[in-house]
Amino acid sequence: MDYRKPPNNMLIEGSLQELINDAVERYEYFFFTENSGQKKRDTLKWLVNEFLNCGDDREREFFASVIISNALRPHAKGSEVIAAGSVLNVAELFGIHQIESNRKHFVHQVYTFLVGLLLYTHISKLRNQLNSEMKNTTNTLSSGTTWGEFLFRWRLCSLSHDIGNAISLFWDDEEQIDRYLRFFEAACNASWFPPPHRENASLQMLEKLSSGKTIFEEFRRVSGNDRLYKFYKNLKSDPYEGIRYDHGIVGGIVMARVIDDLYERHNREENTIINLDGNRVSFNRVFFDESIVRIVHAMAEHNIDFYPDKYRKPWKGEKLFDVKSNALSFLLKIADLLQEWNKPKANDENNFISPDKVRLRINNTKVVIIEHPKKNELREKLDKIIEGNGIVQIQK
Repeated sequence: MDYRKPPNNMLIEGSLQELINDAVERYEYFFFTENSGQKKRDTLKWLVNEFLNCGDDREREFFASVIISNALRPHAKGSEVIAAGSVLNVAELFGIHQIESNRKHFVHQVYTFLVGLLLYTHISKLRNQLNSEMKNTTNTLSSGTTWGEFLFRWRLCSLSHDIGNAISLFWDDEEQIDRYLRFFEAACNASWFPPPHRENASLQMLEKLSSGKTIFEEFRRVSGNDRLYKFYKNLKSDPYEGIRYDHGIVGGIVMARVIDDLYERHNREENTIINLDGNRVSFNRVFFDESIVRIVHAMAEHNIDFYPDKYRKPWKGEKLFDVKSNALSFLLKIADLLQEWNKPKANDENNFISPDKVRLRINNTKVVIIEHPKKNELREKLDKIIEGNGIVQIQK
């Protein structure tokens, strides 16, 4: 069976992890385009099976790191992108255990990636919306297909969306923020901050891209508004519970700069494809301008609902996530909300929600949430922030 064409009205039901397990076994190209090598497909399939079925949290973190490495390398421009994600893993394992409320996000990103693939594969109503958005926002589809373009956008978006978490958790501690920005710089082999003055390291120094524009100017170009910039400035001047920098926006800024640096470094003629880390990679600038910017924009806005209403004034009462106006952001938010299992706190690794506590029913038009450990909270949140055109429903 071609995973991109599941039977019409196909109905599946079970725990979210069970449904993912079944999809991994059922669809040969679940992770790759058709022209990907059999070895790559088999390797990632084996890694995901090990990840889903291992019983030890630390072992799961190891498999997550290898999955991210394998999934991102062909589509996200090389080892620098993967290294940026590793900073989150190290921070959560060794750097911020004293933050009692922190829940670990590294493994969560892999689950989010798998949830999004599952929803895209089975819900044609959602898939059509995403495909239409991709066709309307780029002149050049990755791999020449909507599936290739979806993988290009979804892999980077889902597997990187929480990399700014360490910065967010350091609240207004400029010394710690500086330290972790320099970790990103070192991991990505970048030259962002001039030595030796440590006080020169700041997020503001990362906002400017090689084009001379800032990432917020690019966000304005693709979204048609300044909402994220206004939110970013408001939060910095009026921190929420000590948080000055939202982790979604931090991650979007860092990832945009990492990939912009790669495009600048490997600048070639428009149609030139080069071999990078064993993969054939195009550095046609159209992929940055028309795809990467939209990817990091989705990352940047995925956590806005965390804050009280006064921080969301730039949205003027509109729903934050609307499948018709921004399907990628919608998918990231839904997958992020659904992923509640095997997600422990950093200081309590044995206390987490069981994988069978999130149960769904999915057909080609919608996903119905049957069980969820935060069902009432989720219902309230969906009503308040999500405009899903009936795609996401909660069973009474």
